[in-house]
Amino acid sequence: MVGIPIFLLFDRLHFYNKTINFIAKSAFAVYLISEYPPMRNLLWFTLFNLKDIYGKPFALLRIIVIMLGVYAACTLCDFARRGLFALTVDRHPGRWFEALWNTVARWSWVQSLPKLMTDSSTPEGATRAELE
Repeated sequence: MVGIPIFLLFDRLHFYNKTINFIAKSAFAVYLISEYPPMRNLLWFTLFNLKDIYGKPFALLRIIVIMLGVYAACTLCDFARRGLFALTVDRHPGRWFEALWNTVARWSWVQSLPKLMTDSSTPEGATRAELE
């Protein structure tokens, strides 16, 4: 009963903020970085073992600061990734694909594919002259 009015409220509310949208683009990257199994073990079992913090004074405050710090570090990593892509891949759209395509097209087994495809479609024993 509460979910539908909240959905309707935010459905009609139009909000735009450049800073929030810029940071929100990295939210999925933060999830992927922090949930990658080796990174998860490093963060939550080696560096920030939350079991050691429980029962100490200001435990909740410490946990919140750690989580915000991890979020900020992962967001900075994604900003670096986005910057590198802007300088390399995004600067010349399609160039990486064309380079790969040209490299693969030079391979001998790829060049023989059209011949193999036309030969396999002819009946057994039939020559090309008979088919024409």
